[in-house]
Amino acid sequence: MDQRIGAVIAVAAALLVVAVGPRSTAHPPAPASLPDPDEAVPVELRVHGRAVRAATFLTPDPVETVIAAHRAAFTAAPVDLVERELVDGRLLSILDVPGGRHLVVRVRRFGGRTEVLRGESALGLAPEALPDFELPEGFVLTAAVEDRTGAAAARTGVALAPMAAAPAREALRRGHLGAGWREATSDDEVLRFERGAERLEARVVGGQSTVVVQLFRIDGGR
Repeated sequence: MDQRIGAVIAVAAALLVVAVGPRSTAHPPAPASLPDPDEAVPVELRVHGRAVRAATFLTPDPVETVIAAHRAAFTAAPVDLVERELVDGRLLSILDVPGGRHLVVRVRRFGGRTEVLRGESALGLAPEALPDFELPEGFVLTAAVEDRTGAAAARTGVALAPMAAAPAREALRRGHLGAGWREATSDDEVLRFERGAERLEARVVGGQSTVVVQLFRIDGGR
């Protein structure tokens, strides 16, 4: 279970960087030196309301070797490649319009090894409604990732609010207390709420006029 939760967090962090569409049936091709996707930790998500299939695994190969191997797998293909540097690794985005899919490969160093995450989705299908974080009026949800396991769901989101940090925190507190949540062990950085089997965390980051709210919600047991 801990491995799955770690995989969900890693997938959410990577896929919130780029926009992706709903699920397709094939994984990105893996270089021969890397584990088969069937041996990786599978994760079924909804990103921006769209279904995404992903998998993550660890390898001793360095970041550049892994990214180069994935890049080479698409060199001769009619796809658009976008590569960017991250703080702890690299991200490769592959837009395969002829194949009707979008692929994301995120690679980073983690605990002395390299963590590889591959996500895939199909193009062209309309998204479903974004998950509800019960935000106060004026807050706008801009990105959301949802992972479901049976009746339980883990949701990660990003919202914007046109106000400074202190009033944003107070609006979140009032709004959630008014919706039946109980404030748990909040601190100067994170607001924490509970409601039955539901858990919600909100971190407010920003300046004087606009803030970013990072949200994490678990519904349906722990």
